[in-house]
Amino acid sequence: MRRLIIALVTVAGVAVIALVPTMNHAIVSAKERRHVAQSARPLLPGYRYIRSRHPDRTAVYDERDHLVATFTEGARTVVFRARTRTFTDPQAAAPVRTDAWVRLAPTAWRFGRQDGAAFRTWFAHEVADASPDLLADAMRYVTGGTDEAGFGPYTEDEEHRVRGADWNDYLGVPWGGLRPDPRLRRDLDCSGYVRLVYGHDMGVPLYADTEPHADGLGRFSRSMAAGAPGVVIADGGPDQLTDLSDLQPGDLVFFALHSRTRIAHMGFYLGRDEEGHRRYVSSRMRADGPTFGDAGGAAVLDGDGYYARHLRVARRL
Repeated sequence: MRRLIIALVTVAGVAVIALVPTMNHAIVSAKERRHVAQSARPLLPGYRYIRSRHPDRTAVYDERDHLVATFTEGARTVVFRARTRTFTDPQAAAPVRTDAWVRLAPTAWRFGRQDGAAFRTWFAHEVADASPDLLADAMRYVTGGTDEAGFGPYTEDEEHRVRGADWNDYLGVPWGGLRPDPRLRRDLDCSGYVRLVYGHDMGVPLYADTEPHADGLGRFSRSMAAGAPGVVIADGGPDQLTDLSDLQPGDLVFFALHSRTRIAHMGFYLGRDEEGHRRYVSSRMRADGPTFGDAGGAAVLDGDGYYARHLRVARRL
């Protein structure tokens, strides 16, 4: 027979006494507290794993009841909570302060993997890791970053910029039978920027074609919106995606700029800026490269601005 413990739980704003079976995890509804003290026996010494839904995920708490990390079922992206950093962009109205550190697990998360020796070794290392994460890597390429990128040179009419700069064009290296375009050295389009950070730098498989791939990233934003590793976090269909409550830093966000349904732009969700707006970072023509600034439209996902109105899909790799 399983032992029962008495716990005080708040449900719909009313405190009630509940009998809670001792267990290795808890599934907690949206109307309840995310966890009940001492209701989850740690599987890795010093940590508890609390399961939630929509999306299905696992929050890891330490012995002081502080949130340490969040894993999402079917995704490799893990958000650790550690030292707060401030990201700035000369084109942004406000900086972004965040304690989120985004890293990739070796495999997609499935609850129960915390029992394995390989996970315990990996997790113990990542909790203490202070090396640059995905967000810091993405910031390298923005204006003023150590590896600042452009979008592309002006066309002959000097009214537009040359499109199509992929990650290997930026680096000037051949890849997949493709030769880099010398005009696009140190340049990135929106999907090329994502492919450089998540693919070349972080190790997600890359494809040279334009088809969706369940195990890697195709060439264009529309192919990644249609199919990529991980899970869809939110989908507004042909309408503006307005429920942003499930977004976490590192999520890919997709925009239908020229029609209601055709995806034509993408970037990374970065976090809330100091004015409370949800900012994303992408490589944009008007800004001439990666930015979370406001050249040609505020780079925020909430409200009724240009990019907010055209936001359609969010994915977590």
